[in-house]
Amino acid sequence: MFEILAENMFLFYDLDRNTLYIASSPAGGEGSMQAICYLFLPALRQDAYLELVDSDMEPSSWFLPSKTSASDSCQTPQRTPFHSLPDDRMISFGAHYRRHALRVLVPRKKLLAFMRLDTGHHDQKPQVPWDLWGPKSAHVVIMDSLTFDKVVGQRWFFEDVQGIAVRDFHPLRVREAAARFGSASESIQENGCTIKVVLEPITVAFHGETFAKDVVSALPYVETRFPIPSKGRQDTVGIAVDDERIVHVVDKVTEGVTQRWIHIYSFV
Repeated sequence: MFEILAENMFLFYDLDRNTLYIASSPAGGEGSMQAICYLFLPALRQDAYLELVDSDMEPSSWFLPSKTSASDSCQTPQRTPFHSLPDDRMISFGAHYRRHALRVLVPRKKLLAFMRLDTGHHDQKPQVPWDLWGPKSAHVVIMDSLTFDKVVGQRWFFEDVQGIAVRDFHPLRVREAAARFGSASESIQENGCTIKVVLEPITVAFHGETFAKDVVSALPYVETRFPIPSKGRQDTVGIAVDDERIVHVVDKVTEGVTQRWIHIYSFV
């Protein structure tokens, strides 16, 4: 499994060594690839493994609610004046163990920075332990294995028992949210949404599942949470995202009748 980082740069996951490594291809295209550096991941359980999760391109819209939006949606007054570059996408790894699922999210730009590491020896490639790169560069979370989630650009969308949530890791959006809402990791209610800015490290407890030890995750983010209407039973079909909306499709059961229902949350 691999991911394209840049035109001639690729990210691979070595299952046997539990490492990520960045490799380059010849400038002309085909030919032998050369490893540039190795990034070690936290020790896994003997029966656990990670795999790459597909991510989508970054939508161009800004994700913060305005003061004038309706109570059941979060909107911003205007689009951002820029489009994020492909380097701003997140790389996502996942693992499943029993009833739990793991996500490790790393900004592509932070991975590209390791291409410039120099060991001082031409034939020796940098080998970076997790403690030196992971906590400040990655977001680690454990969740129920049935959780629906999706990575789009530098945003991670997921659904849990509390509703639909979005964690946005783009540094500019995190800084603006911190200036607007504060940075004490306390939830703030606005326009029907719950907003929280997280800047401090978090220890993720694995209790020996998936990762052998607890993991520190310190990548800052802003979380916006939308409540799910709770009338009757509903089973999520899926979540899709475009430049303007989060589209949440459910099968809704009312008095024994099943209907396919759509909830739309806007962030224009």
